[in-house]
Amino acid sequence: MSTGPSNCSQKSTLICFLYTNLMTVLAHKTALNPTRSQEHLLWEHVGYARFAANRAIEDFREGLADDEWRDDRTLRPRWSYAADFQRTTDR
Repeated sequence: MSTGPSNCSQKSTLICFLYTNLMTVLAHKTALNPTRSQEHLLWEHVGYARFAANRAIEDFREGLADDEWRDDRTLRPRWSYAADFQRTTDR
């Protein structure tokens, strides 16, 4: 039994799509060798990103509880520098 695209009529549509549209993905590993102060800054940025992501998830879930769909356009301005700047200058 052939497993090629010519046999797609017998396979599910998704399997056929995946088989006929496979791509080669290449990756490169890069080692970081930061100094102590650079490592501290990297971990600090990781913490900020995690905090922002967790807050966005929390806001999204609150919206679902209120039957409101909150997408990135409604969640992103909360973390946008421009939005913060505009809020402080409007006072």
